[in-house]
Amino acid sequence: ISDFQMPRLTGGELCLKIKEVRGDIPFSLATASLVTQKEMESWRVDYKIIKPYHTEDIQEILQHFFPEESFSGEEDYGN
Repeated sequence: ISDFQMPRLTGGELCLKIKEVRGDIPFSLATASLVTQKEMESWRVDYKIIKPYHTEDIQEILQHFFPEESFSGEEDYGN
């Protein structure tokens, strides 16, 4: 999950660089700007999340990318 607006490159540009190395890595773009479906496809972005977002939105994305995992927030991390 990456922000769209960053200092040196956009989230779309970052996605392209990542996909060049590992095309199988799922990529989600977080943005408050209007990013079109055509732009997302050209950057190979898999999923877009609109700001402001909530914990449930992140859980939905993770569940989409990793359906065999649980992201309910109720796991015991040894605490």
